[in-house]
Amino acid sequence: MREIEEIYDESGLVVGSAPKAFHPLTVDILAELKTAIKVFGTYQFDDRGPHEVMDISVLVNRLRNLSSATEAADVILEVYNTEDERSQSVAQILMQSLDDWDELFADERIEDCVDLY
Repeated sequence: MREIEEIYDESGLVVGSAPKAFHPLTVDILAELKTAIKVFGTYQFDDRGPHEVMDISVLVNRLRNLSSATEAADVILEVYNTEDERSQSVAQILMQSLDDWDELFADERIEDCVDLY
């Protein structure tokens, strides 16, 4: 079993936890998800969607700035396979926002997650 690490928001409050083996960007995305749910509540998160309660454009830029499309795919798949359907909806929005990145969609692991997009 992987070690668990606490996730803190900008004010230093614990907002969740994640296995230490996750990519740092995955941890940040999950922390932002937890913060959005904490601030807006599950009803508004589900009703409005992650694109309206999270700063998706910043996360997309961070994914684009990773060293490779494979690394970005790793992060998206970690987010998709973590937590619950809300993390899956975040992964879906990230994929939709990156739909012009051909190298990302060439990754067979992403291709296998057709329901992601």
